[in-house]
Amino acid sequence: MKYFSIHLNELESVNTEYLDENCQITDLMTKNPLTVQPTTPIRDVAEIFSHKHFHALPVVEDSKIKGIVSTRDLVQYLYKQSG
Repeated sequence: MKYFSIHLNELESVNTEYLDENCQITDLMTKNPLTVQPTTPIRDVAEIFSHKHFHALPVVEDSKIKGIVSTRDLVQYLYKQSG
C-alpha cells in the first residue's frame, strides 16, 4: 500500500475539471474506520498514528462520534507539556 501526503494549500492547485461530479464522499471514505474512545490513553493514540500512518482518528463513545483526534492535536499537547 502506498501512502502520500498533501497539504491543504496544495489542494488549491487541484484541477477540479477532472473530478467526477457524480462521485460522492461515500465512494471515498473509509468504511468501518479504526476508532478510539475518550478514555483511550494518549500513548496508544500516538502508537496508532506512528504504526498505521494515520493522521486522524474518530473518537467514539456509545456509538456516537464525539470528535476527531489528529496528529496536530497530539503535537500541540506535547508542545504544551514540554514547557
